[in-house]
Amino acid sequence: MQVKITRMTTMVIHQRITRVRKHKGMSQKEFSAMIGVSQSYLSEVENGKSKPSLELLSGIVNRFSDINADWLLTGRGAMQNPPPEGEPSDDARIAELIEQLTPPQRQVVLALTNELLKSNH
Repeated sequence: MQVKITRMTTMVIHQRITRVRKHKGMSQKEFSAMIGVSQSYLSEVENGKSKPSLELLSGIVNRFSDINADWLLTGRGAMQNPPPEGEPSDDARIAELIEQLTPPQRQVVLALTNELLKSNH
């Protein structure tokens, strides 16, 4: 499958690449090392100064199997692939863990979550 990357597509792709990296909670240095490109090149791509290479895109999809390749390339669908059959989603795992907490521990989790959400804005 050949994908023609135009200037407009590049802008959208670079935003999705940045979103994946931030979703993974990684710095550009960590992320670029994991996908096999230089940090300076990743920075150029994220800032829209360079087009993403096949090496960069395949590095993301190969290293992070939960990332939906169609979403990364086109923006269609969800960012993450559904978990493999029989494996609980992150939301289900979080809910299971929270159920095991005492009420005071749940309050701590709630407070921490609120602080995390504030720092994202």
